[in-house]
Amino acid sequence: EAGGKVAGVLWYQGEADSRASRATLYEERFRHLVASLRADLQAPNLPFYYAQLARFAGEELSGHTVQSEEIVRETQRKAEAEIPN
Repeated sequence: EAGGKVAGVLWYQGEADSRASRATLYEERFRHLVASLRADLQAPNLPFYYAQLARFAGEELSGHTVQSEEIVRETQRKAEAEIPN
């Protein structure tokens, strides 16, 4: 045990969740991630910062579509107003 307290979380979202087969689940899974980390750390107001996925220019990645990536980006955009801290 190292001790100390977590002051906040910085999350950089990978592209895997923006695959067409996963994008519709992203909002629920993202909210669950934030809630679980806060619960596990016993810090209900733990600041949670994230880096939004960039737009992918050029050839589509395997399993990704412009629409599925936009679902993830829109969820991330709305999260600031909907998830405190």
